[in-house]
Amino acid sequence: MQVPGLLIVLIGMALAWPLTGWPIWAAGLCVAAWIAKDLVLYPFVRSAYEGPAPTGAAQLIGSRTRSACRLGPGDEGWVQVRGERWRVRAAEGSEPIEAGAEVVVAAAQGLLLTVAPATEVARTPGEPRDEEQAGAPTAGS
Repeated sequence: MQVPGLLIVLIGMALAWPLTGWPIWAAGLCVAAWIAKDLVLYPFVRSAYEGPAPTGAAQLIGSRTRSACRLGPGDEGWVQVRGERWRVRAAEGSEPIEAGAEVVVAAAQGLLLTVAPATEVARTPGEPRDEEQAGAPTAGS
């Protein structure tokens, strides 16, 4: 329910009541209709009240693909995620990642993605790898 809107309706009704001569039950009915309107429309506008959806590189976190080159901890290289080529850094403290090994995007900072070996991150059963979703090979791209 939108409290400011309800307050405006109540103030407007209080100011208009002496001029209209409405019975008090009519004012109560208007307030009830205002509240019912908010309850009915809330499911349709709920997404406007939720936090912002991830955009850019942040939406790639959790994506799986294959490394285009060998990456040691902290090394930089390239992968292809969702049809785009991205600069990546291997996560600090992770095992070395061989070229063609499956990796998962663990973080994003600007245009640099942090990846970790997929063996270190549990996969949801039945979850397709990113290259299966994109339909294109990623190693050597």
